[in-house]
Amino acid sequence: MPDSLPTWERHDLQTLKQFARIRLIVADLDGTLVQPLDDHVSQTIRELADRLNSRGRDVRFTIATGRALSGVRSLLNQLNLCSTTPIALYNGSLVVKPRSMIPMHIQTIEPQVFKNILEIGLSEKDSLIAYEYRAPANLLNLPTESAFGWGRTFPPKDINGISIIPSSGPMDAAFSPIAVLIQSERGSASWNTTLAALGKISGISTTSSSSRFIEIRPKNSNKATALQAIANSLG
Repeated sequence: MPDSLPTWERHDLQTLKQFARIRLIVADLDGTLVQPLDDHVSQTIRELADRLNSRGRDVRFTIATGRALSGVRSLLNQLNLCSTTPIALYNGSLVVKPRSMIPMHIQTIEPQVFKNILEIGLSEKDSLIAYEYRAPANLLNLPTESAFGWGRTFPPKDINGISIIPSSGPMDAAFSPIAVLIQSERGSASWNTTLAALGKISGISTTSSSSRFIEIRPKNSNKATALQAIANSLG
C-alpha cells in the first residue's frame, strides 16, 4: 500500500523538504476529486484549488481525465481552471491551453488504422463511437467536439453529454479520431474476439472502462505523456 503524504504533525522538516520543490499538482477526476460522472466538487477541493491557483507560478493545479472537454466544463468552472493551467483530456490524447482550449498537444488515430478498427467493431456487431476534436478558428469561438456512432445501439448522447451522430458507412478518408469507444460486454465472446483483433493493429493502445467499453487511443497516448507536455509548457 502506498505511504500517506507526510504532515506537519507527524513528520520532521527533513521529510517535508522534498515537497517544497513541487511546482505542479495534477489530479484525476472520477473517483479522485469527484464521484464517477458527478458534476459537483466538494467545498474542500474547491478551496484547495483556489489556494494553489492563487499562488500564481509557485504551485500550479490542474486535472488529467478520460473525459472529453464537454464532460468537464462545469467542473473547470468550479475549480477555476479555465484560465490558469493547461488541462489533459481523453486520457492524455489531448492537452488544451487555458482560456482558448486550443490544443497544445494532440494525438489522433490514423485514418487507415481507424478504418481497421471500424471493420473489427462492425464485424463483431458491437457499437462503436469515434471522437473528433477541432480547435476553434479564433478566440471568439468554442472548440468543436463530435461523436460519431456505428453499430447496433447507442444512446442519443454519450457520458460527456455529446450528441452522437449516427453513421452507417465509412468516414471521410482523412478522418482521424482522437479516441474510439467500442461498446461490448466484458467477458463475452465478442469482447474477447474484439480485443484479440485490436491487439494485432499497430499504432493504438487499448484499455477498458466499466464492464461495457473498450477504449482505444493512439499509441503512447496516456496521462504521463500529457503531464510531460504540461510540465514542459510551464517550464
